[in-house]
Amino acid sequence: MTRILIIDDDEDYLELMSSFLQKEGYETKVLNDGKEAIPEILKFSPDLVISDIMMPGITGGAILEAICENFGNKLPVIISSGTSLKMKFPRSALVSHCPKPIDFPKLIQTIEQLLNKAEQNKNK
Repeated sequence: MTRILIIDDDEDYLELMSSFLQKEGYETKVLNDGKEAIPEILKFSPDLVISDIMMPGITGGAILEAICENFGNKLPVIISSGTSLKMKFPRSALVSHCPKPIDFPKLIQTIEQLLNKAEQNKNK
């Protein structure tokens, strides 16, 4: 079963996303504090991470940077945010953006595309 780690400081959003993704057949783990992202990734071994940008204590950009430093271009990441701030993403086929409010069909499409690209990278 595909594992997805969801990081956001909004408890309602975490519950909604987790519930939706579980109904779609994914195993989920939620974090409301991005400071625990890397230790949790090491424990949970997700196939994909979805992270908010604007959170207290640590930003989604810092989380993405830490993921790239620790895991290179092997772990797909979706940055999800309701902010209109522009964020520079590292040049990676495994990083995508999904704005809030979430368009669930588009989210599933993005997840599947990133997982397929990650699988192709493993086979290279």
